[in-house]
Amino acid sequence: MNTLENVKQWFIDRDLENGGRLDKQSLKLSEEFGELCAGYLKKNEQLMKDSIGDCAVVIVGLALLIKEDVNQIFKESENISKKDVLDCFNLMNANISEFQLSQNLASKEMCRHNLVRCIGYLKNLVYDFDECFEMAYQEIKDRKGRWIDGSFVKDEDYLVIDNVNKPSHYQGSKGLESIEVIDNFIGNLIGKAAWCWGNAIKYLLRFQKKNGIEDLKKARKNLDWLIEEQKHEN
Repeated sequence: MNTLENVKQWFIDRDLENGGRLDKQSLKLSEEFGELCAGYLKKNEQLMKDSIGDCAVVIVGLALLIKEDVNQIFKESENISKKDVLDCFNLMNANISEFQLSQNLASKEMCRHNLVRCIGYLKNLVYDFDECFEMAYQEIKDRKGRWIDGSFVKDEDYLVIDNVNKPSHYQGSKGLESIEVIDNFIGNLIGKAAWCWGNAIKYLLRFQKKNGIEDLKKARKNLDWLIEEQKHEN
């Protein structure tokens, strides 16, 4: 298969139709276009090449989301007249903005028109479009991830999110989280007593997965504080 067919299949294999969202993916195109602009302004050849390919990949996904013939879009882009580089940037910026506006109006034809022109302007830039497109595919071809709220999140990025929201050292083997244990057993404790008790439980639950004896010592310290607090209350 050629690069275009490979990229189409990449999106299909990752269930773009059910996982992706048109509004989020159009913002992704803006993000990649911003990188392209940065590459141009900084005279960074590699960043420009990477961004040309990345923009093209996102455009393939957008075409699939609006259920348009991607091959025909790429074919028609050959008819875009030659422009100088700065004109290409200005016009592509306008087309991306118009795409984002027209998607809300359910104007499929206008969306399609803007994608054709974006590909045409990418091809007008000073680097070999096919080479840039293939480089972008090679970068993503083995990428694993999942769709979250309409955006594709790489596994390594998802793990960062997961370590904030659901860190593994606070997860039990059956999926129970330490916060759930604390919520269920805290009873009528308030203030400093609740804080000491919650910390002790937290350290006891995580010690095998995180800091070992250090966590046990922290749990013991918090229990000592809790005992003193309870003595004062009684």
